[in-house]
Amino acid sequence: MMHTLVATADYCIGFEELKEHVQQHTPEWAAEITWLSASDIKSVSRIYAQSKPACIVQGINTLDQHGNGFQLSRLLNILQTVTGNIDKPGTWVTIPYLRMTDLRLPMDEEPIGADQYPLFYSFWGRKSPYGIATLFPQAALESKPYPVRGAIVTAANPVVSFPEANKFIEAFKSMDFMMTIDLFMTDTGELGNLFLPAPLWRSILCPTFMA
Repeated sequence: MMHTLVATADYCIGFEELKEHVQQHTPEWAAEITWLSASDIKSVSRIYAQSKPACIVQGINTLDQHGNGFQLSRLLNILQTVTGNIDKPGTWVTIPYLRMTDLRLPMDEEPIGADQYPLFYSFWGRKSPYGIATLFPQAALESKPYPVRGAIVTAANPVVSFPEANKFIEAFKSMDFMMTIDLFMTDTGELGNLFLPAPLWRSILCPTFMA
C-alpha cells in the first residue's frame, strides 16, 4: 500500500491492522468480482496514489445507496487519508454549509463517542452534533456512556449496512420507542414502532441539495 509517513504516523489509528487486513484483497482477488483486469486496478491505484494533490468527491449519488454504502464511504475516507490528501489545496477540504436558521434541539451533553473519536467530533474548528453511530448498541444495551431508550432512523438501514448488524438488531429491539423514515420499508424499519414514508427529491424543494 502506498501511503505517506505523515498521514499514517500522525493521524491514523489502527494503520498496521488495516495494512494486514488488506493483504488478502489483492488486485487479482478484486478482478474476479469486479470484471476489471488486475492490471487496470493496479494502474488506477497508482494514478490516484501518486497524484498530488488528489481528491475524491462522493457527492449525493448511488455510491452509498446500497448494502455496502457505509463501508464504501469509509473506504473513500481511508484512501484520502493514507495518501495524505486531506486539508490541502486540491484535496479533501471543508466545504462551507449553506447558512440557515438552526432548528436543532439544544444539547448540553457531548454526543456519543466525542471522547473516543475527537477528530470526528471537532474538526476544522467546528463541532459536530452527531454521535458515532457504531457506538449506538453499546449505549442502548449497556447504558454507556449514558442510556438511550428511543431512536429515530432517517434514510438509513443500519441492520444491513453497519458492521456487527446483530448488535444493532438487538439494540433496536430494546428501544422503548423507535421510528423510521424512508422511501420504502427496510429491515431496520420492520423493527420499529412507527414507519413514516419520505418524499422523493422531486416532490420537495430542498435548498440544501437544490441550491
